Amino acid sequence: MTGAAWWACRRIRTDWTIAAFFVAVFAAALNGTLRVHVLFTERHNPPAFRSELERSAPWLHLSDGVFGLVLLVLAGLLARPALGWSVFLGAIGAGIIIVSIAVEPATTQAGFPKPPSGVRRRPPAKSGPKST
Repeated sequence: MTGAAWWACRRIRTDWTIAAFFVAVFAAALNGTLRVHVLFTERHNPPAFRSELERSAPWLHLSDGVFGLVLLVLAGLLARPALGWSVFLGAIGAGIIIVSIAVEPATTQAGFPKPPSGVRRRPPAKSGPKST
């Protein structure tokens, strides 16, 4: 999608759309790096996975939101010169935001449920004479 954002910036041709493009690139790079880090941790350090996922989640949501908003802004600016691309970028931008807010938390909880709070202790085994 950064390629489509670049195309939109070149089509609109204003200085601040170039800045918007670099914001989109930064958000995409941050998001991709964090997601790969979480995948790596899940595969190679399972005990640390939950804490890394929780630590990365706010940054993932922020970068998703920023990237989606940049696409929505570019879509609005593209409406007159290229309506089809405007609809495409707008749908993708809105979809990224919706998935980040509504879908991803539910799928993360379903795929990686939090362990129950507190430690449950099993009652000690009864020791005593065995009956034969």
